[in-house]
Amino acid sequence: MRRIHCFVTLGVWLAVSTGAAQEATTGSNSIPSQGQTAILTAGQLEADWLLENAVRGIPVARTGSVTAEEDAAGGCDGIMNGKWGFHTALEDDPWWQIDLKRSMRLDQIHVYNRCDHTAGRASRLAILVSGDGNEWEQVYQHDGTVFYGHTDGKPLVVDLAGTTARYVRIQLPGKTCLHLDEVEVYEVGFYTETNRSVESDLATQSSTCEYSTRSLPAHNSGPPILPTTKRVEGYATSVAIQRGLLLAGDLMQRGVDVGAEVKTLQKVAQQLRQPTDMPDHDRRQLYFQVRRAIRNMSLSNPLLDFDDLLFVKRHPSAYAHMSDQYYGWWSRPGGGLYILEDFRTDHPNLRCLTLDLPPGNILRPDISHDARKVLFSYAKFYPGLHGEKNKLDKGNIPEDAF
Repeated sequence: MRRIHCFVTLGVWLAVSTGAAQEATTGSNSIPSQGQTAILTAGQLEADWLLENAVRGIPVARTGSVTAEEDAAGGCDGIMNGKWGFHTALEDDPWWQIDLKRSMRLDQIHVYNRCDHTAGRASRLAILVSGDGNEWEQVYQHDGTVFYGHTDGKPLVVDLAGTTARYVRIQLPGKTCLHLDEVEVYEVGFYTETNRSVESDLATQSSTCEYSTRSLPAHNSGPPILPTTKRVEGYATSVAIQRGLLLAGDLMQRGVDVGAEVKTLQKVAQQLRQPTDMPDHDRRQLYFQVRRAIRNMSLSNPLLDFDDLLFVKRHPSAYAHMSDQYYGWWSRPGGGLYILEDFRTDHPNLRCLTLDLPPGNILRPDISHDARKVLFSYAKFYPGLHGEKNKLDKGNIPEDAF
């Protein structure tokens, strides 16, 4: 009996047989069946190895780090889309502020909120102003009503009646997150329906988090701000050889014959020690030889004592945030439930088990004890359902969209 392993990347629970799924028909979106184009090619493997090689040496912390100024710029970049232009951490009294570059008499401030279920977080926001960035005066406190902006064309409009200031700060009370779509500040005598707000790229905020991003104001031409990194030239062949030999030692203790792969690693290591100016093409081929030997050893691990992999492909939901991404009404169509047969060979076969289901979203498969059936959750896709405002009334939500 073939052994199958579940690889997991709320809806209606369904079950299918792993052995009775029909083969896909041919077409632009079809799943190749046995004898068709190989699912995995040498070119794909080599492209992936080159990508790993290209990004090695880039510090993870640096690529993931976003400064307060970089994220805060999203609150004054001229982009209103109903999402968050910036996002602080969960903290006490979070704030966002902008330096207008000079003192001026302020006419109005327009605040565009994040327009999803978190819009209520901004319902108690306060606006403070300062002439020097140190001493602050509160000039507005919102009354607790929820406002939006992009979705209804009704941002929060605060009349400042000519208050003079250089710095404007928006702050929330208590322990919470501050995340707004856009903030527009208008100088006295300059506000019209077509006139832009005061332009400034000197914004900052109290903190950043995993939802923070790098932004640039819309009027500032040029590419987005990216971390400064130094590309590592050449190929990490020597490092791969060292790791490959460690893997070989572990597999030999498990009784696996890796003699051929060890000879490959040793041969390449010897070639690298030769004092020759080797062409880039030749050095690349040596790198591929090492990576291919390591792959072969990895797939010979006796712990991989099954034939097939079961996995889910799915499009990201329309809204991804904690548990909300699993609600069926946020789902987007695409993907399916698949079996990758003979995954340890050079010619694996991919089968889709859910071709007959209407477009929807699938996740969380569970295999029966004999690997003959799979239980999984499925939510049918209904265009526009995520926009239904009264989801508490289950009469508004089709049952197979839960």
